Amino acid sequence: MKRVIRLSIFAILISSLLLLVSCAPRSAYAAYQKLAKKEYTVDMDFANKTASKYDPTITVTGTKSYTSGNVDRVYAAYYSNGEAAKLAYQMLKDKIEKQNKEKDQSSDLIVKRSGKWVVYGTKSGVDDFL
Repeated sequence: MKRVIRLSIFAILISSLLLLVSCAPRSAYAAYQKLAKKEYTVDMDFANKTASKYDPTITVTGTKSYTSGNVDRVYAAYYSNGEAAKLAYQMLKDKIEKQNKEKDQSSDLIVKRSGKWVVYGTKSGVDDFL
């Protein structure tokens, strides 16, 4: 009985871990395909080799326009290490909070982090990316 419980806990942990890892695209090409499939106009840019470790190595920008005039935007940056991604995420988050305080209103822009990806844009755009 103990063995069955241990195995089922192990299986739950592994499946949870896989779910967390599979949220963001694994490569720039996968990100491009994911946004293009959702009818975004997508642009990718790769950093030069002399960039510092705190600069993103890949950036993916997507824009989706609607006939009503609304626009969804997403900007995703992939960093070579998790430390740089954490730093960029915190800087963007602080900047958005500061702008919201200055304007006394909440903007429709959000920032999320998934692994080495930092994603910034409208809520719909960020959700479509992740």
